[in-house]
Amino acid sequence: MTLRIVYVLVFSATLVYPHRATLAASWSETVCGAVTKSPLCALFNSVEKIPEDERLKQIREFYLAKLDKWASNAEPATMQDQVVSSCGMLTIVTAPADTARNFVKGEEREEFDARVDACAKLTAQRAWPQPEFAKPQTVDLVCNRWTSLLRDLCIRAKLNA
Repeated sequence: MTLRIVYVLVFSATLVYPHRATLAASWSETVCGAVTKSPLCALFNSVEKIPEDERLKQIREFYLAKLDKWASNAEPATMQDQVVSSCGMLTIVTAPADTARNFVKGEEREEFDARVDACAKLTAQRAWPQPEFAKPQTVDLVCNRWTSLLRDLCIRAKLNA
């Protein structure tokens, strides 16, 4: 289900920006070079008319908008399907290329799971207070010392002043 959504986003981006340059050889080459059979890589590399950084930005914004939409009308029954899957995609596309490659290959599973969990909890925080964020040390660690994605989600959850 998640990959279908990425395909729609990437495909529609091709239609919007058909005049752009070809794929830059950095993030996707590093991430997908060793795992070319990954569905994520196949979809990401299927669009060569949009610069890589623009594609990553569009995918990031697409999934952040999905999280925003969920937070505005949060339903616990849809959290796994909408929030966790979106957080997984965001975790991959916002990671540095080497880290993203390891995530796609199934390596660094604990780090991947921790980032996805933090993303999901920060999104849920917008609807219901999460006990983890009652501790200032946890807020500092997640919001200021981990990743830029989590820092952005902390701002959206109004945890980061």
